[in-house]
Amino acid sequence: MKNKGISLIVFVITIIVMIILAGSIILSLSNNGIIEKAKQAKDSSDFSNLKHAASLIEADLQIQLSTGKNPLTGKTRADYYKEKLIEQGFNLDKYVISNIGNEVIIEQLNVKDIIADGYNVFALLNNDTVLAWGKNNYGHLGVGDLIDKNSPVQIPKEQLSNVKEITVGSSSVYALLHDGTVKSWGSNSYGQLGIGDLVDKSSPVQIPTDKLSDVKQIIAASSSVYALLNDGTVKSWGYNSSGQLGLGDTVNRNTPTQIPGLSNVKIIKPGSGCIYAILNDGTVKSWGYNSNGRLGLGDTVNRNTPTQIPGLSNVNKIETGSGRVYAILNDGTVKGWGYNETRFLGFGNNSTAKTSPTDMPQLSNVNSIHVSGSGSFCSAYAVLNDGTMFSWGHNGHRILGFGHTSDIYYPTQVSTSNLSNVKEMHTINFSCLALLKDGTIKSWAYNNPGSLGLGHNYDVTYPTLIPNLSNVKKLSTYFYSAYVLLDDGTVKVWGSNYDGQLGLGDTNNRNVPTTLNLDKFLR
Repeated sequence: MKNKGISLIVFVITIIVMIILAGSIILSLSNNGIIEKAKQAKDSSDFSNLKHAASLIEADLQIQLSTGKNPLTGKTRADYYKEKLIEQGFNLDKYVISNIGNEVIIEQLNVKDIIADGYNVFALLNNDTVLAWGKNNYGHLGVGDLIDKNSPVQIPKEQLSNVKEITVGSSSVYALLHDGTVKSWGSNSYGQLGIGDLVDKSSPVQIPTDKLSDVKQIIAASSSVYALLNDGTVKSWGYNSSGQLGLGDTVNRNTPTQIPGLSNVKIIKPGSGCIYAILNDGTVKSWGYNSNGRLGLGDTVNRNTPTQIPGLSNVNKIETGSGRVYAILNDGTVKGWGYNETRFLGFGNNSTAKTSPTDMPQLSNVNSIHVSGSGSFCSAYAVLNDGTMFSWGHNGHRILGFGHTSDIYYPTQVSTSNLSNVKEMHTINFSCLALLKDGTIKSWAYNNPGSLGLGHNYDVTYPTLIPNLSNVKKLSTYFYSAYVLLDDGTVKVWGSNYDGQLGLGDTNNRNVPTTLNLDKFLR
């Protein structure tokens, strides 16, 4: 009986092996026929022919499982496509082939995000690699040298790929990868690169995974850096003069260090020398520099450990700027606190600082708040869920959108005849740009370097539509320069170009949106 059982097992195993081998032979023979047909349509510069070749391959995928993996090779459908298209002579450098479930998506290579901060700019491509240009005195473009670039340059793929998002600090840059690890480069005088030394790096360097992994988001506040992990805890490193790292002292760190007693964190928001953590239950903890009561703790004493803000709950967002802080609650109302000597915090003609969160009765149904300027030149803008906008504060160059230059000491609605349907508010020093929900942009106020994109260089009194610009997906601004990403992956730029930060191959300013030529890297 025992021998019969063994014989049966051997027989079954033999049959399984024969089925697998037969499947392999059938698949191989079928592939050869498909490849011959696809070669007739081969033209690697023609996207439609690439798609045609892919459709022929699809006909050959009956053996694929619903999971999208081949049972014989373990390869995904996307892997199989890439392999066969390369065999057919297609150059896939200009295409992105990926799996979404059991479906294969073939896209032309383009830009999926644009990150402008300081005088350097990064374009994240949809194949998860990065282009960089602009100022490079600390090597923070990540291309291996200290030479400024006035045209986009690829950060070498072998050094940086699989990028999920880019975060820029003070001449330091961080790439969060899809696997939850982080690479950094640039200035490192305070250990802000997190790699265990104080040496600047001109190429991406891996932050040791035993020190940092499972990262959800990187937040860079000048030279202080924070990693929000997927488990809701936070690690910090870099500059720590006011205890802003939250580690119980004022000692700088050059490797990521766990902030004790801080968990269940949903959002980390940097302020001016201080930090705010919104917890999953809607409460907020703050720490760091506390001039004018910006920590919201009822006093002006610095804190070097996270401390809960009393009486503040149901918080959805925190917005900060120049010592001023605003909490947007889940019901759309707003509380404000912090610096108010210029009376621009938004509580009327009163210059007393608010050291605790205080209701702002003029505001409700608020989606976002944008704070611009500094000191006595600070302004604020509240975008409501219905697309209307309130503004207050300093009003030089008519930046508040009312058509006059009188300062406003409490939130006041901008006329809907001039501005409505607002999605986001952006400022470039004294220039204002509002991205509308229909993908267009209105601009106004200061315009000397052409930062309003209106085709001239004189100031504009009221919000004015930028002509010939539509389908805007994202708007980024910094120091009189503007960058927009369109729905089709096209990038347009305008404004100041002193350091070649527009990426157009020169240092000439532009006063109209100008297409950034990325043909070398894209189509």
